[in-house]
Amino acid sequence: MLARRLRKLIGTAGALILVGLSSPATAVIYDLGFDPFDFNGIMTIDVPTSCFTPASSDNSCPFDVLNGSFTDSLNRVWDIPNDPGIGDQVRISAADTLTGISVDITNLVPSDFDSNCDGSDLNFSLDGTVTFNCGGVTTDTGHVTSITRVPEPGTLALMGLAFAVLAAMLRWRSVHPTRLGLPRVVGGVLASLRAAYAALNRAFPRPTRNPGHT
Repeated sequence: MLARRLRKLIGTAGALILVGLSSPATAVIYDLGFDPFDFNGIMTIDVPTSCFTPASSDNSCPFDVLNGSFTDSLNRVWDIPNDPGIGDQVRISAADTLTGISVDITNLVPSDFDSNCDGSDLNFSLDGTVTFNCGGVTTDTGHVTSITRVPEPGTLALMGLAFAVLAAMLRWRSVHPTRLGLPRVVGGVLASLRAAYAALNRAFPRPTRNPGHT
């Protein structure tokens, strides 16, 4: 009876994970890492799913900059504040993957220092070039090094549920090492986790690197 209940719980957890991964989203969050020659940083953006159509194209589509920070060549830290709709364009590959963005950020905030810049600007081009201007003079130039899709909180919660089921199963096994039906329960756990892992790989591929930058 206990084994049957655990199998049902495992099946429910696996179904919830797959449903959560397959549910349509209105926007996709990405982390962009840039580690150029003189400065480095990371920025998080929120791209509407409508921006991905058509594929293999440079699409004009506003997207949100959520937050970020970077260190310039003078070792000064700048914060990138939230700015909805500031993005201009996205570059989508034939595989429906985000490979580049175009955005010009002018509301940079100095972190723990007094800026002597007569205006500051951080620009991302579709080809991956990143340029930082201080006072109208180009001070730092580099490239985007990675574009990584961020799992949604609901997906992480569902994965946590699956691992909680696995932990409960392992505890049950330690208490009832000779109970019948255990191989089936363990098989159900492994099958659910394999399906969830495969779905995660499809939903969240490895970071995309700029093909023009080595």
